[in-house]
Amino acid sequence: MGLTAAVLAVDAGNSKTDVAVVAPDGTVLATTRGGGFRPPADGLDKAMEALSRTVEEALSAAGAPTAPRTRP
Repeated sequence: MGLTAAVLAVDAGNSKTDVAVVAPDGTVLATTRGGGFRPPADGLDKAMEALSRTVEEALSAAGAPTAPRTRP
């Protein structure tokens, strides 16, 4: 049986990014903290890369599958 998360919560701010994976019953399965999300200062590609890493870390810690990264 695989993990089914009800919510992936992301609070991406200038100085830090917090991500939480929450089960359908409200139990927090995992949280991670990454660097700030600053597309205007860092560029969109770099900002999205950092955000993706933080999300993948949270999903992995919760035992949830992650999707492979693809670029057009």
